[in-house]
Amino acid sequence: MENASKALLIAAEILIGILILSIAVYIVMTIRSVTDTYQDRMSEQEVTKFNSYFFKYDGRTDILAQEIVSVVQYAQEFNNEKSLGPEINIFVDGVRYTISRNYTSEADKKTKMGNFNRRLIEFIQDNMHTLDASGNLIPKKYSCIIDFNDITEEGLLRTIRFEE
Repeated sequence: MENASKALLIAAEILIGILILSIAVYIVMTIRSVTDTYQDRMSEQEVTKFNSYFFKYDGRTDILAQEIVSVVQYAQEFNNEKSLGPEINIFVDGVRYTISRNYTSEADKKTKMGNFNRRLIEFIQDNMHTLDASGNLIPKKYSCIIDFNDITEEGLLRTIRFEE
């Protein structure tokens, strides 16, 4: 009888141990779920912040070359930071000004970014001013068109166009 009562105590201790372990697993899973939800929310905030940078240009018809360069640099910086996923494309009068992030080496990246920066300088030099009907030098102005149908799965804008 004494062995039977010891066996029952051992069984009870094992069941209590399993119960405690189950509660611990449940708590860990709940905490992980809350953390995942928080991270998703942060992602939504990042998407909103990213898109809002471009929204301020949508529909404007008085955008200067310097502003376009800022937009292109912002998009390129984003493309360089994200190693996966779709790239953001900026077009000015039909010409793509962002570059692919497919670099074969660090030297290739340095070369491509150097060429990218030279293109931006040339863009400013060539598109900062235009002549009006009287032959006076005036600032060249662009309009912005955002393609709201071309977005990533996360909701990021993919294509922004500027046209004279």
